[in-house]
Amino acid sequence: MSNLPENCPVCGRKMDKGYISTAQSIWWSKEKDHSFSTGNEVLVGSFWRVDNREAYRCLSCKIVLFSYEQEKQE
Repeated sequence: MSNLPENCPVCGRKMDKGYISTAQSIWWSKEKDHSFSTGNEVLVGSFWRVDNREAYRCLSCKIVLFSYEQEKQE
């Protein structure tokens, strides 16, 4: 179960609930990178498997919100 808001933090409209799926990874970096570096952090996924995360998207603002905390396996 997610602690994400169901309403868009930009416009306040209700967002669509769904999933982001990655065939590789989503990375975070404070700098705009053109290659992998040691300063990057893998937020979701890996190169070896598909990962799905609960997410909300605003069709009006074109933003997606998701938590990159690893979901517990049931």
